[in-house]
Amino acid sequence: ALQNCQKDNSQGNNAQLSMTSNNGRRGFLLRSVSLLRRTFISISRDFEYNGARVGALFIMSLILGAVYSRSVNILVSGDLQTRMGMWFTALSFSATVHFATALPAAFSRRAVFNRECRASQMYAPEAFGIAVLVSEIPWIIGSIALFSAIFYSLAQGLEGAFSNFFINTFLLSLSFNALAHLLASLAPSSYAAQVLGYFAIGLYVLFGGLFVTASAIPSGLRFLFLLNPMRHAFFSVSATQFYC
Repeated sequence: ALQNCQKDNSQGNNAQLSMTSNNGRRGFLLRSVSLLRRTFISISRDFEYNGARVGALFIMSLILGAVYSRSVNILVSGDLQTRMGMWFTALSFSATVHFATALPAAFSRRAVFNRECRASQMYAPEAFGIAVLVSEIPWIIGSIALFSAIFYSLAQGLEGAFSNFFINTFLLSLSFNALAHLLASLAPSSYAAQVLGYFAIGLYVLFGGLFVTASAIPSGLRFLFLLNPMRHAFFSVSATQFYC
């Protein structure tokens, strides 16, 4: 009888733990969905943030397109270098704009995160990170689509390779946006985050594949070349544009 009683108690405890676990998973899912909806509305209503990145990309797409509109014909090596610099400039500028505009917005959301997540424990940190990332994606796609359409048409990119340029520009800009949120969560102040961020961007540009080749980089620093998101985006776009 004692064994049967212990067995029943064990089964009851397991069932209670299972119900608690299921409720926890459901609670996390409901909180994540609610947080995602609120974060998306908050970012969509931030006209200063969205207007800054869309406006900057719109103006620079016109300027870069006008500057490189006559560099289509590649007759000598200097023309090829100019054309490669055009794609590198377009990629680096669009990504840097998303970093520069996302950093202040990330710091403004940091106060909300500290109050609601760390102090009140209203939701998990993972839910907040996912909500911010997913909410940023539509706006990054929209701003990059505007920039790519104008710049690509004015610069007369290779016909049929627009999707490759758009995808690489989007992924690079998304990684720079994520870098801004990472530094906003780790740095003690906005000034420190800016210094660290632009230092990282400087390394991205230096080891991005345009100014120095892999063979010329010391072996101890070669990982900065291999793990560089700008290098991968630039090589992908260049391979598509100059394959022939």
